[in-house]
Amino acid sequence: METSRRVWSCLAATVLAASAAFGGDGQLPSSAIEARSWATPLIEAARKAPSTESSEVAKGIRRAVDWMQPFVKSGSADAEWAAVWNEALTLTKFHRNKPTGDYVLDRQTAVAGYIEFGLPKGRNWSFAPLTPGANDQWWGTITRAMPDGRIAATVAIAEYRFNVVYSGIGGENATGLAKRQLEHLKDDFVKVDSASKQVVAKPLSKSISRSQYVEAEGSTEKFGRMRSRTYFAKSAYCTYAFLVRQYLDPADTDTPCEAWQKSVEDPELAAVLASIAEGEPDKRKK
Repeated sequence: METSRRVWSCLAATVLAASAAFGGDGQLPSSAIEARSWATPLIEAARKAPSTESSEVAKGIRRAVDWMQPFVKSGSADAEWAAVWNEALTLTKFHRNKPTGDYVLDRQTAVAGYIEFGLPKGRNWSFAPLTPGANDQWWGTITRAMPDGRIAATVAIAEYRFNVVYSGIGGENATGLAKRQLEHLKDDFVKVDSASKQVVAKPLSKSISRSQYVEAEGSTEKFGRMRSRTYFAKSAYCTYAFLVRQYLDPADTDTPCEAWQKSVEDPELAAVLASIAEGEPDKRKK
């Protein structure tokens, strides 16, 4: 306990020193480079500290975000700057602040351009596209990896065509596909802690306002504790499925923020899902 107090005192002292050295007397950074430089020691302190509502660390990371936010448009052209901004945004949410800024996303496409989405730059997000065969629906998987290579979350993307029947269910029947998914969802678990009792309508993203949704959470043999969610979104062309899996068990090497991201609705994962949209029809035909 005494060691924890000393560490906490050192982090708070770091924040106070950085706040005094930069931005004293109401000064503001004059460029994206300067904003990042001023913010860096506050970000490093916030990365090491546990979450608390009223600590100097929480105030410090909020100040770091405030310094960087005016320069997001210009600074995000640099990949390293964008990565620092995205980490600061996650850290300030972890420390219970409520920022107004958005993640800087790397735009991606799937399903031959029919689906668009974004991945937070510099935060170990990636997309592995697939081209499905005649009897396959999967078009690839979005993955968030930890620094040591462990997988924290995945989003698998599938397409069900209207002119195909899948185990007795037409590809146009989003509700029927979701009901079938609900029947088999528990098969992924050795112990189910909670699960949907029925299919519900729920928004997927900012632009896809309706989907048929099911979820379950529990323990798996291979991945430990896992939360599994599936959204079936019907479009004018097909029904899309987004299978979202979040792997909940922390590791000793996780920072406090990384462990938190596994225990709640990961704000970076939420930003990825919120960014999912259909491509423009004219654009897809080219």
